[in-house]
Amino acid sequence: MPELSKKLAEVAAFATIGKELIERGDVAATRAFDDANQLTTLFTEQYERVITGADQEKLDRTITKLRGMMEAYIGDNWEDSVELLEWSGFYFGAALVHWALIANITDDEEIRSFSLDQVQQCRTWLTFISTRIGK
Repeated sequence: MPELSKKLAEVAAFATIGKELIERGDVAATRAFDDANQLTTLFTEQYERVITGADQEKLDRTITKLRGMMEAYIGDNWEDSVELLEWSGFYFGAALVHWALIANITDDEEIRSFSLDQVQQCRTWLTFISTRIGK
């Protein structure tokens, strides 16, 4: 069974990279997501809810890995809202799976409930991205 502290570190890393996406995307992120502040709030809440139980070394390694993936995908296209939406499809899909794993391995009902809420948030954003992209 996966170690919960490592999985919490991974979703904390996703939250960190999500905030970076919004910050670096700036105007393009606002165009892409309408209300980028809503996402920043979501990512902040996710991070704050899991950081105390997260493995710090795993957090650092996962941030580096996710940042590298984001950089490789978006490259120099930070002003292109379509590029941000395309990357976000990967991002929210992977985040959804990580949150679902946490919900399935934890015995802590509060963490399980929060994780299931985050799975739904990811689904909602994936639907938004799917309908928004290319418009």
